[in-house]
Amino acid sequence: MQTPCLPCFMRHVDLFAAACENFRLCINMEKTVVMHHPPPITTYTAARLNVKDAELNPVETFTYLCSNLSRSTKVDDEVAHRITKASPAFGRMQNIF
Repeated sequence: MQTPCLPCFMRHVDLFAAACENFRLCINMEKTVVMHHPPPITTYTAARLNVKDAELNPVETFTYLCSNLSRSTKVDDEVAHRITKASPAFGRMQNIF
């Protein structure tokens, strides 16, 4: 979730938690982590965020869809990496038709 400021982020988190509760969904706090990725011109500080009185665990890296993401990951680099992984798969699909 990308937001311009911490209070905006917390508002989105609170709305998400309320929506989950409305649909009787449970947020697994043991699996839920937060990674703060500040703009390049700002200094990194670990974010302390809470959902329903439970503090989210801040992490430096995590795996998402078979990719290791870190605070220093640049979106352009990640997109280029995924394209190089997807291109051979699409090439094999053309042989099916």
